[in-house]
Amino acid sequence: MRMEMTITRKTLLGVVAALIALSAYGAYQGWRRSAADDVANGSAILPTTPAVTGARNASPLVEPPPPALTEADVREIARQEARAALTREQAPATETDQQAAPAPSTPIIPPAAPLTPRPIPAPAPANPPSGDAAPLF
Repeated sequence: MRMEMTITRKTLLGVVAALIALSAYGAYQGWRRSAADDVANGSAILPTTPAVTGARNASPLVEPPPPALTEADVREIARQEARAALTREQAPATETDQQAAPAPSTPIIPPAAPLTPRPIPAPAPANPPSGDAAPLF
């Protein structure tokens, strides 16, 4: 013996709508309680320990500004770099040469070359095309 139950389409849609509404309400309640717990505990990611609490209350480190360089400081740095470059170029190639050759006390700086622009050579004249050559276009 078989019993058949029929549910109308209107009833089925009402049940589906009620299930969707209740699941949305439950999700909202879960999110709201979770957010309230996060705010109460400070954060759900970090455990509440003295180190974490101290880190949250810490102030940022303040570094003093770098000293302002004057023109004399910049010139002195440039001199030191030039001396280092010159002593590197004049250094002997082997260790035995380094031991035998004393280091110069003052490096010899070559005189600066005059800053005159080089003349630009004139372009070579182009050969005029001959009449019997085919056009290149």
